[in-house]
Amino acid sequence: MAEVARYIVWQTPIPKEQTGDWIEWFVELAVNFRRTILDHPNAAQILLEYVPRDVLSTLYDNAARRLQEANVPSHLHVMILDGVEALCLGSGLTQAMRKSGGRSQIFPAVNHDQSALAAAVTASHWTTAEEVFAEVLRNFLRGVTMSDEPARSTTPVSL
Repeated sequence: MAEVARYIVWQTPIPKEQTGDWIEWFVELAVNFRRTILDHPNAAQILLEYVPRDVLSTLYDNAARRLQEANVPSHLHVMILDGVEALCLGSGLTQAMRKSGGRSQIFPAVNHDQSALAAAVTASHWTTAEEVFAEVLRNFLRGVTMSDEPARSTTPVSL
Protein backbone atom coordinates (compact mmCIF):
# COMPACT_ATOMS: atom_id res chain seq x y z
CA MET A 1 0.00 0.00 0.00
CA ALA A 2 2.90 2.33 0.70
CA GLU A 3 4.08 1.81 -2.89
CA VAL A 4 0.61 2.72 -4.19
CA ALA A 5 0.74 5.96 -2.17
CA ARG A 6 4.24 6.73 -3.50
CA TYR A 7 3.11 6.08 -7.07
CA ILE A 8 0.19 8.48 -6.70
CA VAL A 9 2.27 11.22 -5.07
CA TRP A 10 4.92 11.03 -7.82
CA GLN A 11 2.22 11.87 -10.38
CA THR A 12 1.89 15.38 -8.96
CA PRO A 13 3.22 18.01 -11.39
CA ILE A 14 5.78 20.30 -9.75
CA PRO A 15 5.57 23.99 -10.70
CA LYS A 16 8.53 25.36 -12.60
CA GLU A 17 10.95 27.45 -10.58
CA GLN A 18 10.30 31.09 -11.14
CA THR A 19 11.23 34.39 -9.60
CA GLY A 20 7.57 35.30 -9.06
CA ASP A 21 5.45 35.16 -5.96
CA TRP A 22 6.38 32.24 -3.71
CA ILE A 23 2.81 32.04 -2.39
CA GLU A 24 1.47 31.39 -5.89
CA TRP A 25 4.14 28.71 -6.39
CA PHE A 26 2.88 26.94 -3.25
CA VAL A 27 -0.75 27.37 -4.33
CA GLU A 28 0.01 25.82 -7.72
CA LEU A 29 1.87 22.93 -6.09
CA ALA A 30 -0.94 22.32 -3.59
CA VAL A 31 -3.68 22.49 -6.24
CA ASN A 32 -1.70 20.02 -8.35
CA PHE A 33 -1.35 17.64 -5.39
CA ARG A 34 -5.06 17.95 -4.59
CA ARG A 35 -5.93 17.20 -8.21
CA THR A 36 -3.67 14.14 -8.10
CA ILE A 37 -5.54 12.92 -5.02
CA LEU A 38 -8.86 13.49 -6.77
CA ASP A 39 -7.64 11.59 -9.82
CA HIS A 40 -7.44 8.53 -7.54
CA PRO A 41 -10.52 8.81 -5.28
CA ASN A 42 -10.54 5.08 -4.49
CA ALA A 43 -7.02 5.38 -3.07
CA ALA A 44 -7.90 8.24 -0.70
CA GLN A 45 -7.75 6.10 2.41
CA ILE A 46 -4.44 4.58 1.30
CA LEU A 47 -2.96 8.06 0.92
CA LEU A 48 -4.22 9.06 4.33
CA GLU A 49 -2.75 6.01 6.02
CA TYR A 50 0.48 5.79 4.00
CA VAL A 51 1.31 9.40 3.15
CA PRO A 52 4.87 8.93 1.92
CA ARG A 53 6.82 11.67 3.66
CA ASP A 54 10.01 9.82 2.75
CA VAL A 55 9.16 10.33 -0.93
CA LEU A 56 8.17 13.89 -0.24
CA SER A 57 11.40 14.78 1.60
CA THR A 58 13.12 15.97 -1.59
CA LEU A 59 10.05 18.03 -2.47
CA TYR A 60 9.97 19.46 1.06
CA ASP A 61 13.65 20.37 0.81
CA ASN A 62 13.04 22.15 -2.50
CA ALA A 63 10.04 23.94 -1.01
CA ALA A 64 12.08 25.01 2.03
CA ARG A 65 14.77 26.32 -0.33
CA ARG A 66 12.07 28.29 -2.15
CA LEU A 67 11.02 29.78 1.19
CA GLN A 68 14.65 30.71 1.98
CA GLU A 69 15.01 32.42 -1.40
CA ALA A 70 11.83 34.39 -0.70
CA ASN A 71 13.29 35.47 2.67
CA VAL A 72 10.53 33.78 4.64
CA PRO A 73 11.86 33.41 8.20
CA SER A 74 13.16 29.88 8.75
CA HIS A 75 11.21 29.45 11.98
CA LEU A 76 8.02 29.48 9.84
CA HIS A 77 9.10 26.83 7.31
CA VAL A 78 7.93 23.75 9.23
CA MET A 79 4.56 25.36 9.94
CA ILE A 80 4.16 26.22 6.26
CA LEU A 81 5.24 22.81 4.95
CA ASP A 82 3.18 20.82 7.44
CA GLY A 83 0.20 23.14 7.10
CA VAL A 84 0.17 22.98 3.29
CA GLU A 85 0.34 19.17 3.46
CA ALA A 86 -2.51 19.05 5.99
CA LEU A 87 -4.68 21.37 3.90
CA CYS A 88 -3.99 19.38 0.72
CA LEU A 89 -4.74 16.03 2.31
CA GLY A 90 -7.74 17.27 4.26
CA SER A 91 -9.34 19.00 1.31
CA GLY A 92 -8.39 16.39 -1.27
CA LEU A 93 -9.44 13.41 0.80
CA THR A 94 -12.70 15.04 1.88
CA GLN A 95 -13.56 15.78 -1.75
CA ALA A 96 -12.47 12.31 -2.88
CA MET A 97 -14.80 10.65 -0.40
CA ARG A 98 -17.84 12.53 -1.74
CA LYS A 99 -20.02 11.08 -4.44
CA SER A 100 -18.62 11.95 -7.85
CA GLY A 101 -21.45 14.39 -8.67
CA GLY A 102 -20.69 16.60 -5.66
CA ARG A 103 -16.90 16.62 -5.75
CA SER A 104 -16.47 19.97 -7.43
CA GLN A 105 -19.24 21.81 -5.59
CA ILE A 106 -18.56 23.81 -2.46
CA PHE A 107 -21.70 22.85 -0.52
CA PRO A 108 -23.43 20.27 -2.74
CA ALA A 109 -26.34 19.69 -0.36
CA VAL A 110 -27.12 23.28 0.62
CA ASN A 111 -30.70 23.48 1.80
CA HIS A 112 -32.53 26.72 1.11
CA ASP A 113 -34.16 26.38 4.54
CA GLN A 114 -30.65 27.11 5.89
CA SER A 115 -30.96 30.75 4.95
CA ALA A 116 -27.58 31.90 6.28
CA LEU A 117 -25.66 29.13 4.47
CA ALA A 118 -27.69 29.53 1.27
CA ALA A 119 -27.06 33.29 1.34
CA ALA A 120 -23.33 32.74 1.89
CA VAL A 121 -23.12 30.31 -1.04
CA THR A 122 -25.06 32.71 -3.26
CA ALA A 123 -22.89 35.67 -2.27
CA SER A 124 -19.62 33.81 -2.78
CA HIS A 125 -17.74 34.56 -5.98
CA TRP A 126 -16.03 31.17 -5.82
CA THR A 127 -17.87 28.57 -7.86
CA THR A 128 -15.81 25.43 -7.25
CA ALA A 129 -14.26 23.68 -4.27
CA GLU A 130 -10.87 24.05 -5.95
CA GLU A 131 -11.20 27.84 -6.09
CA VAL A 132 -12.09 27.94 -2.40
CA PHE A 133 -9.16 25.63 -1.58
CA ALA A 134 -6.70 27.87 -3.44
CA GLU A 135 -7.95 30.97 -1.62
CA VAL A 136 -7.89 29.24 1.79
CA LEU A 137 -4.29 28.27 1.08
CA ARG A 138 -3.33 31.82 0.06
CA ASN A 139 -4.83 33.17 3.26
CA PHE A 140 -3.11 30.50 5.36
CA LEU A 141 0.27 31.39 3.83
CA ARG A 142 -0.28 35.13 4.24
CA GLY A 143 -1.38 34.63 7.84
CA VAL A 144 1.64 32.49 8.74
CA THR A 145 4.03 35.08 7.38
CA MET A 146 2.42 37.86 9.44
CA SER A 147 4.07 36.32 12.49
CA ASP A 148 7.52 37.75 13.08
CA GLU A 149 8.25 35.81 16.27
CA PRO A 150 8.31 32.05 16.70
CA ALA A 151 5.06 31.23 18.46
CA ARG A 152 5.54 28.74 21.25
CA SER A 153 2.56 27.82 23.28
CA THR A 154 3.34 26.48 26.72
CA THR A 155 -0.26 25.51 27.23
CA PRO A 156 -1.40 22.26 25.63
CA VAL A 157 -4.43 22.56 23.42
CA SER A 158 -7.37 20.55 24.66
CA LEU A 159 -10.43 19.87 22.60
